[in-house]
Amino acid sequence: MLGGCFCWLGARAGLFGRDDGDVKAEASSCGKDQTHRRIECDFRIARRPLQGHVYLATSFADGQQHVVKRYQKKDLVDPRRRYSVQNEVEIQASLDHPHIARLEQVYESESRIDFVIEHLSGGDLHDRLADRLLSESEAARVMFQLLSAVAYLHERGIIHRDVKLENVGIAGSGHIKLLDFGLATRWDHKTKLSQRVGTYMCLAPEVLTGSGLYSDKVDIWAAGIMMYEMLTGYSEFDVSKCRDLSKSALELLRLLLTWDPDERPSAAAALRHPWLRSAAPAGAEPLKECLALDEHIAVSLEDLDANSQAEIGGITL
Repeated sequence: MLGGCFCWLGARAGLFGRDDGDVKAEASSCGKDQTHRRIECDFRIARRPLQGHVYLATSFADGQQHVVKRYQKKDLVDPRRRYSVQNEVEIQASLDHPHIARLEQVYESESRIDFVIEHLSGGDLHDRLADRLLSESEAARVMFQLLSAVAYLHERGIIHRDVKLENVGIAGSGHIKLLDFGLATRWDHKTKLSQRVGTYMCLAPEVLTGSGLYSDKVDIWAAGIMMYEMLTGYSEFDVSKCRDLSKSALELLRLLLTWDPDERPSAAAALRHPWLRSAAPAGAEPLKECLALDEHIAVSLEDLDANSQAEIGGITL
């Protein structure tokens, strides 16, 4: 259950549900009132961030480590920015899935809003790949867990919009968890979205070309890019990089990276693919399968207008 200063989330009364004077008065001591408790009363927060405005914190109660994502209120003057932060906490607070990082507490002080999120001690997949590529069996386990999380989100009308290696953390158990809902949005399954956000190399073609309208299928494309990176070490498609992959792995890649979003499978459908249950041995003609995949994708991200990168509204926090 979430704790901390959480009034503006439950009431949906706007980001600043309490008067700053009230916050200041309540912050003068560490009382027993959990509603108005300061984060410094419960956690020792590292002085230096892990990255951006994300800090490592240690609980005074049990010594467990957590991650604190910190927002300064002075940076939230723009109503759109305030809405984005409120949207982030409301979405992540509503989620309960074994492969999605838990939002544990939210604190509000006179000058800051702090999200306390579970700490994943194994780092993220991007760092893991710096040491070595994953085997097909390892990658299959990761993809099954990732797609189960994505299917859970999509069933609830939520699109993550920033699925990538850096946003997949590794728990101490070795299981993965999807992180960072700063760009996530709710979706009614009927309308198309148009806001261009995300990480450029993981953006689906429908976001960068044509009308720019898209649906939850952008998360499927990004998962395909992630799978390719885990198996080859590259994000840009290159036929020569996948000659050692099995026929089954290439088949799933072809499905996830289908150019037409209407033909791209849902996360729930992709989970039924045999490769995700057990990695298949190398096919008899992997290079031939890889060439078919290259033709299916039709264009590489490299061929897209590089100028569109500057227009992307998403940021990496």
